[in-house]
Amino acid sequence: MVDPGGRPVLPRGAWDLMPEAALLRARLRRGLLDVFERYGYRRVEPARIEYREVAERGLPEALRERTVRFIEPESGEVAVLPADVTPQVARMVAARLGGELPEGGVFRFAYAADLVRRPLRPGDRAELHQVGLELVGDDDPAADVEVIEVCAAALSAVGLDHFVVDLSHSGIARALLDAASPDPSVRARVADRLARKDGAGAAGILRAAGASDEVADAARTLCGHYGPPAAVLAQVGRVRLPPVQSAVAALARIWQAIGRLAPAVAARIHLDPLEVRGFDYYTGMRFRVWAEGARGPVAGGGRYDDLVGRYGPPSPAVGFAVDLAALDAALPAAVRAAACPGGVLVAVARAEDRPAAVERARALRAAGEVAFVAPAADEAAARALADRLGAERVVWCAPTDMTTTANPSDPAPGAGA
Repeated sequence: MVDPGGRPVLPRGAWDLMPEAALLRARLRRGLLDVFERYGYRRVEPARIEYREVAERGLPEALRERTVRFIEPESGEVAVLPADVTPQVARMVAARLGGELPEGGVFRFAYAADLVRRPLRPGDRAELHQVGLELVGDDDPAADVEVIEVCAAALSAVGLDHFVVDLSHSGIARALLDAASPDPSVRARVADRLARKDGAGAAGILRAAGASDEVADAARTLCGHYGPPAAVLAQVGRVRLPPVQSAVAALARIWQAIGRLAPAVAARIHLDPLEVRGFDYYTGMRFRVWAEGARGPVAGGGRYDDLVGRYGPPSPAVGFAVDLAALDAALPAAVRAAACPGGVLVAVARAEDRPAAVERARALRAAGEVAFVAPAADEAAARALADRLGAERVVWCAPTDMTTTANPSDPAPGAGA
């Protein structure tokens, strides 16, 4: 959007939501949180600003570069707007362990958050709107399964029927990168090839960096397999690099736990052994949810057992977040339409008939409908106005009585109020 002078009216990566989009977003947020609450996750609201030094303890380097910073006038300290919620929850828990939160406890927290990040490249978003949860204090694979199950249940509850859950383990890629080289530039080049599933390219960089044939062959093998868990595990299980074997075994245990504890989710699972994109604080299981229509993952998360300890006493943790913009894009049109009912236009021509129209609209709202009053010269004008406003029906408040007509765009003409 630009102003009359041709200048952008919003910073790069920012956008507005008009009524229908805002209503859908609000209903998605509430629907997801309702499911989380049924699983025992209690709502928290992390601070909207933090000191840079504290916030960046939990952020990967890529996000540190994107934090929006400012000077706190009173103290002269550098403060930031949150760029990621998970480190915030880690800080909240660590600061309260042994006090408000008992040591050794298991805590379930949910949140809805609006994040701000500096766009560094074309296509970067400046705003992210998320709904997520964190399960802190439980290191059992069953906890990993629980968050995947909750994620799938919540997405289904808000109308996303067709999606795939890509499951991985951060230890697999980390083992290859650790074997590649201590040189950050070499690791970055290998990671880029792994992200593209370019096994030959990754193997070539590894060999040039002095890695063994065993490591290079492992990269080639792992890049070549994605899909149904049983088939993928059979293939990647042939890799004989010990650190990789350990991580693959952990991934297999999580897949087996899904089969036992959440069989309804198992059919959605694909294995992606070499997932290297995203945050660097994950220590174990990782997952991403993909659906047609969304350019990026609809949801994602994983285990981050080292993150809470950056702020205080250590505690295992696992969680995920849903990207509301991606979820919007992936929802079927019918679900989007149902989430934004057009309502009933109660149209009135004369000022003296307005009280009756207001009372009729009030009765419709009491019956659970969306209803509003607007002036119109006659019934034809009322129907035209309803069409422009997206109203499903028209109640015409005539000088002598009230009649109901269907909006011309209504798929069921003649339906009465």
